[in-house]
Amino acid sequence: MSASHEITLELVSGGCAILELEPPETFVFVRDPRASVAELAGGMDVVPIGEWVQSPQVVGLHRECQRLADFCRERRHVKVVRLEDLPGDRTRLASALVEMLGLRISSAAALRVVASITGMAASQSSYLERFDRASRVVLDETFADVLAFFGYLPEAAPSPVFFEHWSEFQRAIRERLSVAGMMSAPAGQETGNAVRRASVSLATRSDSQARAPAPQMSPGLTEPDPELLWRLRPNGQDEMTVLGRHVTMEADRHGCRPVLGQPTSGEKTLAVYGCSLTFGRALPYEETFCSVLQSMLPRWRVENYGTSGYSTVQNLIQLRRNSRWSTPDYVTFCFFPDHRLRNVGDISYRRKLMGSPLSALRQQMYPRAALAPDGRLAFRYVKHPRWDLDSIDLSDLRNDDFYLDLVTASLFERACEIVKQSGGQFFVTTLWGEVSPALRRRLSDAGIPVLNASVQGKEFTCLPDDGHPNARANRVYAERLRDYLMEKSV
Repeated sequence: MSASHEITLELVSGGCAILELEPPETFVFVRDPRASVAELAGGMDVVPIGEWVQSPQVVGLHRECQRLADFCRERRHVKVVRLEDLPGDRTRLASALVEMLGLRISSAAALRVVASITGMAASQSSYLERFDRASRVVLDETFADVLAFFGYLPEAAPSPVFFEHWSEFQRAIRERLSVAGMMSAPAGQETGNAVRRASVSLATRSDSQARAPAPQMSPGLTEPDPELLWRLRPNGQDEMTVLGRHVTMEADRHGCRPVLGQPTSGEKTLAVYGCSLTFGRALPYEETFCSVLQSMLPRWRVENYGTSGYSTVQNLIQLRRNSRWSTPDYVTFCFFPDHRLRNVGDISYRRKLMGSPLSALRQQMYPRAALAPDGRLAFRYVKHPRWDLDSIDLSDLRNDDFYLDLVTASLFERACEIVKQSGGQFFVTTLWGEVSPALRRRLSDAGIPVLNASVQGKEFTCLPDDGHPNARANRVYAERLRDYLMEKSV
């Protein structure tokens, strides 16, 4: 960037500012629009929030924020900076601003620019103090498109309008981390690599894992869970178009994927746990392997507890809950290699989760497994999402394959113990990829059978629309499960 600049500072209604430089470089300083609404309300008597958001003042503010967002969309070389992310020390901010932009202006001039920008920012606490939670939720819905574009989190579950701008929210979060990292750096310190602008590639995964279906969770189909992080919403549903076909994916009233032809009770019961491959993402429920298997074993009862994005840890939590009232004859945990990363809460997997709408919710705790110093299985919780780690290369800290196998084996062994205590039989079913030789030996030593139902190849997926297994793959799964169960139940 050239060392000489012409600076134009334009204040915008709503407490925002546009700082334009010549050669072309634009910084847009924004504040939370909800704080601007609180400032508009001032000391007025409390007005019903439904009426207030329709007032000319709030409607006008929303329109101005939308225009500012359109300005950012249309212009090149625009960086958005949230006033709430700036350091309180104006001298430090002025020095960082001058160094980052390569400006040749005096310290006094830089301080005047900074004072003009930061002087507009009202305390975020004024918004929280001015409105109760119900009112703040209404404001979230009113400004949903603007909040998403500028990277502000809603108070509660995001509205449908917020999700319409989900890609913009993701972009805003990444840029916010990068710009805020540069703005808050001490003067004179090299800041170019402080926060990387792009997420690092997941080089720690094998090729088969890299091609594996990515986790997908819908806000219409899932809801928060204090222990699992999320679960299927009873009677929830999601829709998508796959290979020209409209597909509806639903949960039943118990929060499970329906199984076509499932009887109230059967001569034997099979409980199937897993992730989106078990759930049957991109398929109607009648084409999932659990429904196909049910048609092959009409006297049995097949139960589908698959949930998109789940790890073996979450499946174990499900099993522990269900074992209090359910005693199936057979239980299988479905597996593919990506589960090993999920089990330990690896940041590479959690970065993929952060692309899910559920990560727009307030920070929660993600369940993960570990091995204690004595080798026993231990359970921990880590904060999720972690936007501060989104663009940092942590590949040097990745878990090695042997440790991942040890943790996964311990989880399977714990599940086997629970099932055997109820008089049932436990086995592992591979649906995509294979278990490693080390993991297979460990399971064999523990007396845990492994059924290889895995298929590979694009002909077994819903590509190019979705990477999950198609109906053809699910029929293969059902046939191999049927043959295994018939052999074991003779």
